[in-house]
Amino acid sequence: MEEHKKRIIKAIRYIDSHLDADLSLEKTAEVAMYSSFHFHRIFKLITGETVQNYIIRKKIEKSAF
Repeated sequence: MEEHKKRIIKAIRYIDSHLDADLSLEKTAEVAMYSSFHFHRIFKLITGETVQNYIIRKKIEKSAF
């Protein structure tokens, strides 16, 4: 499980630093070195929200500041 967390953190850092870019599930999964299917499932398991919900929330937070 520790390896999954490290990979998800890497993906989260990528997302956070590329909010203005096209953040497709495929590209983000590639950064974390997972297939899109497994990345989506593991991301939700670890963070408690889907990848898309996380991206939308971070974009809203960024625009609010």
